[in-house]
Amino acid sequence: MSFFEGLLLYVLFLSALAIGYLLGRRHRRRGKSDSGRVDPPQLAGLNALVEEDATVDVEHLLEDVPLSDDTCALHLAFATLMRRRGRFDVATDIHQKMLAATTLKAANKHRAEIELALDYHGAGLIDRAENLLLRIIKRRNDYERQARELLVDIYESSRDYAQALEIGLPLLRAGAKKRVRFCHLHCELAGIALAAHDVRQASRHVQEARAIEPTEARVYVLQARIAMRKSKPKDAQQALRKAADLNPGLLGLILPEFRTATRQLAGDAYGVDNNVIYHQFLRQQFQREPSLLVFEAMVEAQIRPDAEAFAAALPSGSGVAQDWPLLARAALGGQDDTALRDRLLGLISEMDVVVRDLRCSECGLSAQAPSWQCPGCRSWGTYR
Repeated sequence: MSFFEGLLLYVLFLSALAIGYLLGRRHRRRGKSDSGRVDPPQLAGLNALVEEDATVDVEHLLEDVPLSDDTCALHLAFATLMRRRGRFDVATDIHQKMLAATTLKAANKHRAEIELALDYHGAGLIDRAENLLLRIIKRRNDYERQARELLVDIYESSRDYAQALEIGLPLLRAGAKKRVRFCHLHCELAGIALAAHDVRQASRHVQEARAIEPTEARVYVLQARIAMRKSKPKDAQQALRKAADLNPGLLGLILPEFRTATRQLAGDAYGVDNNVIYHQFLRQQFQREPSLLVFEAMVEAQIRPDAEAFAAALPSGSGVAQDWPLLARAALGGQDDTALRDRLLGLISEMDVVVRDLRCSECGLSAQAPSWQCPGCRSWGTYR
């Protein structure tokens, strides 16, 4: 459950208390003759508010309810419901009236202020939301943290990663569970710097990212790219090995870069055959987890992995041709047959959808290619 969903549940709970209070006051005002009756239309509106029944018109529910500290919870709950229905104009009007009221306590006005920022954000009035959130942060009240979190969302969406980091830094210092996110924001800035050939700035952001979250594979992929810009292929190899250890799901991205780094080692002072280094890396990855991606790279490199181990690791019911295990054993059993190897690579292509499928650990959205940010839930570093 997100922070805003929890907040909504809390608001609805308070609204139920406020409804009970209002009904009690009405009962006392009307006396015994009314026997605590509530007008049917208003009762239906109150029930719709609590149950979030979208079929009932509740827009005029609060017309006869005065705005006071006692009824603030009801007004806030009603405005939240209107915002959830897309009626940002109604929600905004309620919150602006609360801010203009001279009799409300400061705590209630502060709450209305953050809610008004949510209205602006939901309605796409980003500049208004940003200005209001910045004022809330300056006041340092109970809603400062929420304001910072929403501002980080705004700046991230507009790719203003530097601003997002500046606003979000206090959240990180307070021990917020958003270290991975801020790590990736630094990585985004490092990637932008590399694209602009600013290796020094890219290195600074990678160092910051590593300090925030040293277990994120992306840090080491970027570290490898920086090493290649500095003509240090061995350092690049080391960083890519670390990235593969942290997240094997990124091998589709790592393998080509590792091979490029290895080729640059040809004829260096170490006197090591560049193909040997690449082959060793492939074997290590295959022994750790016999994935189809590594298997394909080994077939293309004419390496003979343990076909029996790979055949045993194949997913059942994958829809692959029945002769796949037989071809795998034949192609890797010492036969130098180009046509056979091509047929094997064709079968590998058929299996791409089944075996290379990655999944977001937060929302479960699947993808066939590595992605730093899930396009569904917008979480960072969650594809495995």
